[in-house]
Amino acid sequence: MTERRARRRLTAFLLAALFGALAFVTPAHAATTCALTFTANWRGMVGTQHLWQVDAKFGNTGTVASTNWDAIIGFAYSQGAVVQRYWNITRPSTYQWSPAAWNKIIPAGQSAYFGFEILVPNATLSPLPTAVGCSITY
Repeated sequence: MTERRARRRLTAFLLAALFGALAFVTPAHAATTCALTFTANWRGMVGTQHLWQVDAKFGNTGTVASTNWDAIIGFAYSQGAVVQRYWNITRPSTYQWSPAAWNKIIPAGQSAYFGFEILVPNATLSPLPTAVGCSITY
């Protein structure tokens, strides 16, 4: 078999595999776009640490209402940042944040809001997340 024919077969196989896999993706399992934004407000000092309140907005930029969503949020933990408390959200793990029971469903074009308080050890360390990701399920 020539190299050209082998490439064609490989390309055809890969395309068939790709389109075959896409045929099994249903809207209930397909993730589409979402938007996650933060606003930080300084609240004062707690001992030697700076206390910030961070308000978050999770937007459904899709065309139908969500059935669930998750946010992946990382902070400068290694530099001493500590999340004190949070509201309107659950926190199954250090970096995963999931909706509360009452805000899983976000209508198309709308947003869910949550927030948290974070302590940072000095004024030069930002209270905003260092890593952010979002996923939404329809």
